[in-house]
Amino acid sequence: MYNKVATMSRVRAVLQNTVYQGAARTVGVITGLITFALLTRYLGPERFGDYSIALTYTGVLAAIAELGMPVLLLKILSLHRRSDAAVIANLNSLRIFASLIVFLAGVGLAQLLPYAQDVKLGIAIASIGFIFLNFTQYIGVVFQERLKTHLSGLADSIGRLLVLAATFIGLERNAPLSWYFWAFVVGSLATFGGTYFLSRDLFSLKLKLRLRAWGPLLRQALPLMLISLFSLVYFKVDTLILSLLDSSYVVGVYSAAYKYIDVFITIPAIFGALALPFFTRSTEHREEQRFGRQFERSLRLILMSGGLLAAVTFVEADRFITIFSGTAYAESIIILRILALAILPLFLGSLCSTALIARNKSYIVAWIFGSTAVISLVLYVAAIDRFSLYGAAVSTVMVETAIAVATITALLRSSIVLIHLRIVLGYISSVLVLGATLYAAHSLPMVITIAIGTLVYVLLLIAFRVVQHHEISHVIRGTRLQNHR
Repeated sequence: MYNKVATMSRVRAVLQNTVYQGAARTVGVITGLITFALLTRYLGPERFGDYSIALTYTGVLAAIAELGMPVLLLKILSLHRRSDAAVIANLNSLRIFASLIVFLAGVGLAQLLPYAQDVKLGIAIASIGFIFLNFTQYIGVVFQERLKTHLSGLADSIGRLLVLAATFIGLERNAPLSWYFWAFVVGSLATFGGTYFLSRDLFSLKLKLRLRAWGPLLRQALPLMLISLFSLVYFKVDTLILSLLDSSYVVGVYSAAYKYIDVFITIPAIFGALALPFFTRSTEHREEQRFGRQFERSLRLILMSGGLLAAVTFVEADRFITIFSGTAYAESIIILRILALAILPLFLGSLCSTALIARNKSYIVAWIFGSTAVISLVLYVAAIDRFSLYGAAVSTVMVETAIAVATITALLRSSIVLIHLRIVLGYISSVLVLGATLYAAHSLPMVITIAIGTLVYVLLLIAFRVVQHHEISHVIRGTRLQNHR
């Protein structure tokens, strides 16, 4: 498998599997958005706020229980060492133990917080679903390493379809809020089952319980654990602080806008997971020039997609909110426009963090995330206390920008990465013209507006030579991409 992939251009391999992943997840994303639209409209801002609080809280528990183990597993798999079978078996056992401890403690703590009874019950139920999702994510990294990401996308789609079906049934029966948490559990269980079934020939979930082996694993995972913990502050703490300082209605309005950011976050996460094995192998073999080329091409791809999403979200925020959630969430429009400014730095920070981890600089990422976490925690509390959900949105943009600047600065200092001024200026010009085009065509149907903007954007990227003709040709034909300058 590896020899076959090695004959292709690295950028094509990543792009091709990103496309496969995107195609496989299209059904999942569509069904997820339909479920989101049904819930926001049926529950209303206040009850949707309760629903969002419970899922956000359990999402934090899931991130804590992750402990950086999926990334550690991916790095181990990327090196293709047969001797790592026992190491992986012990990592599997550690994963199970950590998840059970974290979720049991988190559910107990939730009972002491000033949440409504529906929220506390939702946290207990949703925790079951997140335990399954945690193991789904852990096992799913084998698809990323083997460049078979469409399989994990297939399992995810099955789970989301079941959630949608259960949601429809709940709406027909006028079910209580707890029904929709159980629907989440059913979907999570189905996703885990599908992922496990599809991975049986690629990965062994054997368990070994050697406490002596856990120590070295925890030491390797420590920087990744810290990154996971610190990232909670700027991904989830805004909603949690809102839930403690303001009403469920405000949380519902904010969550209706933040849902789109949650969807977009998966794009750089998927891309980074696909690029990590290539970055890791280049680092392991000390091929600095090769790493530099891989990163430069990956950077252009991630920024092109981020620029497109940011511009579309900013201009089309009013129609996104109105179509999916309804007029009851009119306040969410300005929140979504503010959050759209965080998309581009979010994409950039994600790729640079992945590259630093591949270069064994996890401690730098942990230090950056930790410093930002402390500052952002203070910022969120002060901003939310004074400006409520608007303060939360602006603070998110500031935090994402700070992460992006810090990670790319650290990467430039430790790697041979060249960023050409011509490409930067061409990219910025393309994004600005894209935004103007979308604004000018805003009176047209949304699908037509986005199609026109995307076409103009692609043509400008080619005209400004952000994307080279020979690169497109090699991607289409699947041949090795030479080092053109």
